[in-house]
Amino acid sequence: MKSFAGFATCILALTISIAQAQQPQKSKPRRITVSGGVLQGKAIKKVSPPYPPIARAARAAGKVEVQVTISEQGEVIEALVVSGHPLLREAAVEAAKQWVFMPTELNDAPVKVQGILSFNFTLVEDDSKKPDIAPRDPEGHLARGKARLAEDDAQGAIADFTKAIELDQRSFDAYFQRLIARVRINDTDGSLADANKLIEINPLSSDAYFARGSIRILKLDLDGSIADLSKAIELNPQSSLALHHRGIARKAKGDLDGGIADLSKAIDIDPYDLEAYKVRGAARRKKGDLPGAIADFDKVIELFPDGPEAYNGRGQARRDKGDKAGALADFNKAISLDPNFGAAYFNRGLIHGENGARDKANADFVKAREDTRFTQQMGIQADLSLKLEEEEVNQAIAANPRDAQAYRRRSSLRMIKGDLDGAIDDETKAIELEPRDAKSYDNRGVLLMSIDELDAAIADFSKAIELDSKSPLFHANRGMALLLKGKEAEAQRDFDLCLKLNPSFKPGLDRQIKAIKEQRAKPNR
Repeated sequence: MKSFAGFATCILALTISIAQAQQPQKSKPRRITVSGGVLQGKAIKKVSPPYPPIARAARAAGKVEVQVTISEQGEVIEALVVSGHPLLREAAVEAAKQWVFMPTELNDAPVKVQGILSFNFTLVEDDSKKPDIAPRDPEGHLARGKARLAEDDAQGAIADFTKAIELDQRSFDAYFQRLIARVRINDTDGSLADANKLIEINPLSSDAYFARGSIRILKLDLDGSIADLSKAIELNPQSSLALHHRGIARKAKGDLDGGIADLSKAIDIDPYDLEAYKVRGAARRKKGDLPGAIADFDKVIELFPDGPEAYNGRGQARRDKGDKAGALADFNKAISLDPNFGAAYFNRGLIHGENGARDKANADFVKAREDTRFTQQMGIQADLSLKLEEEEVNQAIAANPRDAQAYRRRSSLRMIKGDLDGAIDDETKAIELEPRDAKSYDNRGVLLMSIDELDAAIADFSKAIELDSKSPLFHANRGMALLLKGKEAEAQRDFDLCLKLNPSFKPGLDRQIKAIKEQRAKPNR
């Protein structure tokens, strides 16, 4: 049923650890961790899991990883899923429990062993292959439709599922499969109609209400979504996916406490639901619980260190917390893992903008718009995303007019939109609320410098330096403003102090100085 949301593969990073013996002459029982390949080689009985019918119907496939603990006698005493599709997990765990291994010894003493077994579920049954002849019955069209869907031919699949429905108007599976295919081509109206039909056919199906509730999220019908998902939970209280999606809807509606509660329940049921941790982290960030948000993204990174989304989420929380260096490191990591990750470029651009590096910021914003996931996800364009984020900040300011951080966030957004006067007003308000915050003076100085208010900019940079004389950035910014004024000797003193405090500024500073000198050399300056 996870066809309605993207789910990252969860990888548990295992390290080898051997318990220390208390007495040299008599070692305590130990546990070692081995690789999956070594574990497979020591197996004397292997059991392949059956393909769950519901998983086959939902076209669920892929690898499931199970962490097993093996006794000194070679029997599996514990099996825990660490990754894989939820509809395939139970079958994999049950199979893993039946494996038997050769006993392992270390220094002539028997030891427990821990490692990962991988089970690959591949749809190779007849229902995933195209029939050689034209289908003549609903089952044949259903089989060919599933095959076409597996090959990403959503339109062809829809045609087959529609024919199957014409031949059997009560086929739950055909409506369900057509719903999935329609979601893939963003036909939310059609998929909603199919979900309604599922409920008509089986009004006691938790999956049917889950499907409709999830589609209503896509249509931004949050009240309807919450009602459907609540019904799905009523019919199946252990549905972690329904709790997860209701948490998404509640968060989107602004009910952060309700959303966090639902997501926490989903995580209790499925502790490896990485998407639930991510959404809860985002909700905690909105609520202002930045340590909680960072902890959630830390958990995702612990379980799946190669996923860029968690680094991006943690970077946003760190930025809100004032840890711009940590945020920048996270956004850089996200981009290194996915060089086309528009959201990470956008967030890194905000950091560069706040730091006065306008060229870097603009380059990142351009890169962000090249990612269709960023500009078209859920049909929302990047400009609308900016508007929604500004609305969120406006709500925060309305709720707490003394929230200096909210004014700083809105200033950054206004700067990106080109509303420099509005951005300056917000930084001024932040300074009024927190007059000892050096960064707000620096931010306002950068904005003033961008509109050629150089004397006011220099005054702001000087105040920032007065409050924090150890910041190389503040000295660099004042030096650039002085250089634009033609005060090269004073500017050089600031540049020298900047490099003394942090020599790594030199390449970027050299480029900025060169650009300013070229700008001043132009006629009519």
